[in-house]
Amino acid sequence: MGPTLAKLVAYEVQTYQRGDWQIDSIVDDRQSAMDSAQQFQRSKHCAGVRVVEEVHDEDSQRTATKIIFRHTKADGGQPAPQRAKQAPAQRRPTAKPKPGDAKVPTYRAPAPKRDNSTTWAVAVLVVLGAAVAVGYYMTTNS
Repeated sequence: MGPTLAKLVAYEVQTYQRGDWQIDSIVDDRQSAMDSAQQFQRSKHCAGVRVVEEVHDEDSQRTATKIIFRHTKADGGQPAPQRAKQAPAQRRPTAKPKPGDAKVPTYRAPAPKRDNSTTWAVAVLVVLGAAVAVGYYMTTNS
């Protein structure tokens, strides 16, 4: 079995612009992300700022995302409460079909749309990390 790969951690600094959160920068240091967010927080031109921590596990190919800082002008600087995850849509009970009845279709809620920006950000970080490692290897073994 091969070596266990480390988890990759990235921090997105996002600003609230035109009704949506936009990625301003991606860094690998938590303190740098928090410092950047606090600079946006003091800005008169920024409606909101947040820091999103992303932890990508190479072994399982899963990414966990968590908002670690959020400030908006609308909430007066108070941390916004985290929204509870919505329960999946409940299916209505259907009557048991009688022999000879046509099959009755059941209702299925549409799948939520996924935002792939997180996946792309992690992929870019992985590719950049690999490029730096190859460059370092090439310069030390020449």
